[in-house]
Amino acid sequence: MKNYILTLERQLMRRSRHDMEQLLADDFYEIGTSGKIYTKQIELDALTNEALANELPEVLNFRIHELSDTLIQAIYDTVEFSGRRSHRSSLWRKTDDAWQLFFHQGTKF
Repeated sequence: MKNYILTLERQLMRRSRHDMEQLLADDFYEIGTSGKIYTKQIELDALTNEALANELPEVLNFRIHELSDTLIQAIYDTVEFSGRRSHRSSLWRKTDDAWQLFFHQGTKF
């Protein structure tokens, strides 16, 4: 399950409209590293036409906590090419045999 959730997290990092529409729950919200709140619609509106290919951050210390059969928390760190480092936490919810992200928070360190 850990590798599957990591794969989903990496899909979202590529910022493909198709992936984001499917993987972000309708009630998704994020507390960004700036402290600003983002919703699914805000994220979709901010997308460019092309997904990111080679600019993905490095993911370190990835781990999950299975909170229930339908709820998983992922915790990890990222290092971007700029050198910015962030602690990250995501909550994934399983509905109709599909996992969707409904909460994410990033904190710079």
